[in-house]
Amino acid sequence: MRTFTREIALLASTLLAGAAIALAVGSPAQAGTSDCVDYLESRGYTGKTIEKGCSLAHTESVSACWDYLKRAGVPSTTAKTACTKV
Repeated sequence: MRTFTREIALLASTLLAGAAIALAVGSPAQAGTSDCVDYLESRGYTGKTIEKGCSLAHTESVSACWDYLKRAGVPSTTAKTACTKV
């Protein structure tokens, strides 16, 4: 009986640890894209182009985001700051 209780406790702690890791890894990426968009909107840059550029920081790289936003007319330093908010 004691072994069974220990196995249940181990299983429960493993499941809780897995859930905590999933939340820690999944949440910042979503919040980061909106942080990037919000930062750029506060500086007057809006639209689908800005949203796509910000999403590149999450799906590809910060460099891809930065290059895309610069080509869309966002100043280099503003684009770099926005892309690193992801």
